[in-house]
Amino acid sequence: MRDEATARDLNDTSWGSCQGARVLVVDDEDLVRTMLVKRLLRVGCRATSASSGSEAIDLLERESFDLLLVDHHMPGPTGLRTLRSLRAAHRMPAAILMTGAADLEIRADALSLGTHVIEKPFDFEALRRVAVLLLLSRRFGGSPANADRAELDARLRLVPVPRRSR
Repeated sequence: MRDEATARDLNDTSWGSCQGARVLVVDDEDLVRTMLVKRLLRVGCRATSASSGSEAIDLLERESFDLLLVDHHMPGPTGLRTLRSLRAAHRMPAAILMTGAADLEIRADALSLGTHVIEKPFDFEALRRVAVLLLLSRRFGGSPANADRAELDARLRLVPVPRRSR
């Protein structure tokens, strides 16, 4: 029965799946932060924002979040450096890295952290689909890093990026 419920819920990519989810938006651009927080609040998420990676790390020491939306190119620690710090401290919720320049190295680094990448400018619908699947994968299968990446990528119609060998 749980498998049937899981499959049904994974096919539900409406924002209803995010109702009440705690989302932290991390971006140095005021306009982007404000727009994302307003849109997330409108669809039932509990959204908070931080203007830097350092501020996000401080917030995550005091509060827990279900999802991070993190800009990569910021003054101070980049989005990837912020995510690495959170992972090292075992405070890594599901995360989406937002970037205007998603080269192969950035994508590979993000994937190694279990983080999805979305390119700016992005359509809010694309962000919604990724966010819902990440939140559902957390609810039913642990961290996105442990989720069936091929299934999630197929649902999102994404081309998988090969992992960089170490």
